[in-house]
Amino acid sequence: MLRRLAMHGITATFFVLGARVRRAPGLLDLIGAAGHEIGLHGDEHLDHRATPPDVVREDTVAALATLRRHGVEPTAWRLPWGRQGAATLPLADEFGLELVHWDHDTHDWRGDGWDDQPESFRTDDRRGGIVLLHDALGPGATRGGCDNTLELIDRIAVTHG
Repeated sequence: MLRRLAMHGITATFFVLGARVRRAPGLLDLIGAAGHEIGLHGDEHLDHRATPPDVVREDTVAALATLRRHGVEPTAWRLPWGRQGAATLPLADEFGLELVHWDHDTHDWRGDGWDDQPESFRTDDRRGGIVLLHDALGPGATRGGCDNTLELIDRIAVTHG
């Protein structure tokens, strides 16, 4: 994905999970070196609506500690599934995090490709906006690989680039 973004001259924000960073810490260096922003996604991909506030707090603190150990101080936070719970806003305020949502969800996590996107998105040549893509197979993913996301990057670069 990093090579594909570079090929198109696109910079992105990668909202990362602390648990994934601990398993592959070198990835943060690659993302940063390529000029991309790193934001917070959480530690274990918790649904804030369905998780007790104290557990959301522990998850957030753990993820931030992991990122800080790697020299990353995120300012943006994309919630798993975009679902805000009782603890979300107080934690965002406490840690100086801006909640980020998306303008278009590609549903790439389930394998959707370019032809599965609404025609209004496929034919809109405006620049800007936040397009949700996933760089891995994570919790809830129903696809077998990430080729569809690479195709989406190519098509978005041509249409929206």
